[in-house]
Amino acid sequence: MLTRLSTLPEADDMLAIERLFCEELFRIHRRQVRFLDKLQATAYTFHKETGVLAFSDGITFETQILGLETPARQWMWAWADTGNLDSRLTTGARRVKAFGETRGLAELTTGTLAVDHLRCAGHTLAAIASVAYEVHPYFRCQQPDGVALFVLVTSATLEDDARGLDRNTARQAISDMFAAYAQADDMLTLRAAMEAAGFAVEFTETEVIGRRGDDAPMVFQRAWFD
Repeated sequence: MLTRLSTLPEADDMLAIERLFCEELFRIHRRQVRFLDKLQATAYTFHKETGVLAFSDGITFETQILGLETPARQWMWAWADTGNLDSRLTTGARRVKAFGETRGLAELTTGTLAVDHLRCAGHTLAAIASVAYEVHPYFRCQQPDGVALFVLVTSATLEDDARGLDRNTARQAISDMFAAYAQADDMLTLRAAMEAAGFAVEFTETEVIGRRGDDAPMVFQRAWFD
């Protein structure tokens, strides 16, 4: 007997921001992979005064500063760091704050907060920030003092390509997503990823099945995700 996957029980106590993270993770991951795959160099310098992210091969990107994460997993949004940052570089963070106010996401509207309870810590907040913009990837800039600056790469524009992926590429991309973000809520994220790629999702006692037009079904074993 087949049942719609949407009838599966999900954790009632999941934070709203984590639910959004899981629901959007496939699109986030695709955007991040496509950006990082284009980079030829790995060495970089981030110019905090101008927001320029410069790689050793001469490629540069304009960015907006989202926030910083300390080694103790404390996060500060850029809009809350009023004394040290050029306000022109915090416009993006303020837009994310407005997004949080609209969605009722306290983590996006609280200036300083602990993030050790979030599945991917600072990456969760930076990823959600990229959701607010839809087309820009984010980048983590490690500082010598152990603090990590997260920036939105505004000069890189990557439209959502999930529905344009063929069946085999989509399946591999979903598998790669789980390898990169092992902390994601598996079943919720799997359902959202398959739907983002245009598949109607069903499950049996042993399998999760995605169907899309004339494509062969996309099948995952339930045991991998339960």
